[in-house]
Amino acid sequence: MKLPITGPAYKHPSIDVNNQRCVNMFTMTPGPEGRGTATLVPTAGLLNMTILNSFPIRAFKAIENVIYAVAGNRAYKITINLVTEVATTLEIGTLSTTTGDTYIAANPTQIMFVDGTDGYIYTVGSGAFAIISDADFPTLPGGVVFLDGYFITFQTGTGLFYTSALNNGLAWDAADVATAESNMDKIVGLGVVKGDLWLFGTISLEIWYNAANVSGSPFSPRDGLELRTGCGAAKSIVELDDLLIWLDNRGFIVQSAISPFVRSNNSGYELKIVSDEALTTEILSYADRSDAIAMSYNDRGHLMYQITFPSEHKTWVFDYTSKSWHERSFYNAQFGADEYHLAQYAANVGQLTIMAGIRNGRIFKSSPSVYEDFLQPIRRRRVTALQHDVENYNLIGVDRVAVRIGIADSNVVSPKITMRYSNDGGHTWSHHLIRDLGAVGEYAKSITWNRLGVAREWLFEFSIVEPMPFSIIDATAIASVEN
Repeated sequence: MKLPITGPAYKHPSIDVNNQRCVNMFTMTPGPEGRGTATLVPTAGLLNMTILNSFPIRAFKAIENVIYAVAGNRAYKITINLVTEVATTLEIGTLSTTTGDTYIAANPTQIMFVDGTDGYIYTVGSGAFAIISDADFPTLPGGVVFLDGYFITFQTGTGLFYTSALNNGLAWDAADVATAESNMDKIVGLGVVKGDLWLFGTISLEIWYNAANVSGSPFSPRDGLELRTGCGAAKSIVELDDLLIWLDNRGFIVQSAISPFVRSNNSGYELKIVSDEALTTEILSYADRSDAIAMSYNDRGHLMYQITFPSEHKTWVFDYTSKSWHERSFYNAQFGADEYHLAQYAANVGQLTIMAGIRNGRIFKSSPSVYEDFLQPIRRRRVTALQHDVENYNLIGVDRVAVRIGIADSNVVSPKITMRYSNDGGHTWSHHLIRDLGAVGEYAKSITWNRLGVAREWLFEFSIVEPMPFSIIDATAIASVEN
């Protein structure tokens, strides 16, 4: 019989029902006339490029192939040679804070930073870095986006949002202020998609557009539009494929969906829950969700939304292309434990995917041809769906399990794969059974485990830690039902 070796992460609230895991791998289809229906491939690894300083990255954004970042209280400009892939860093300014959420936006000539206390403008042409001293700028700016020539920020703890002068982040006017007032909650985050400004509150959100108002704020709310869904973590808001994805106040991961034809009322806007029941249940069990931070990137044609919960040491990835979830983790060899992934920010520079994280100021290149995370092994695991006699729950004898692995050339000597099994839904496991993956030149080897025993249910876990290219093609079991 076929074993469901490919598949998503899905840990049911009762693991006796479903206890699937897919860690540091994701599913790709084989394409027309390809072998099988799906294949598991390794997630991209991280190669160290440079380090800004020893402080965590607070903001990270690519603007016209240049990355702007904040680490500690320092702002940086990062230029990457696309031929040599060497990163050159330039410190461009100092912020008045060292910690806390920080955001970056850009107009044609200026880069704007806000750190929750102040706003700052870096003028690209002159290299000048200045704090925004205009008296009409908010005293506690909570975030920043750019739309239709305007920087937009909000006053933390209120429903007020502010609009800059046209293409000038140093000039603000007290008249250019509006209030998100369809509900009594406060603005916690901002988003821009399809030419609209999204104002995220704690329990609701509003969508505004550039109405070119003669006086006051140039933006007006969409008529009759109010969505009773808020935001649970401001840094979870990410733009992906002309839509927004974020962690909402209820514990769901949701995405926006906007009709390209109807934009004047609610019928043109809707939200879709993309977290499944198992993941939502997991998220709701977290003691602290407010520090969640997300990013988006492209891995071999798969658009990914990756969200990290630092307090819970968990990272989840929504494969927007296949509409499935998998886990990512970093193996901390010092403590012998899996932690959340090293990267929480991503930016595209040319054909390169550049990443950074909240642990320190390191900058990485993410590449599918890199098989380690900053020289640490990546532990890749797949736990299959539960196998049992659906009709009668009879005993099943497993005489043989075979996995077919596609292996490319590598420098790894005698690479290994391990398998273990559980007969009680994953509560307890057998010892690890180690097999050779094959020598160089064995490109599609079948690895087998024999005479595993008799039980009423079977759960299989396969894991690989070798720094090498591979794909898990399929798995089979020779089994018999015992009456």
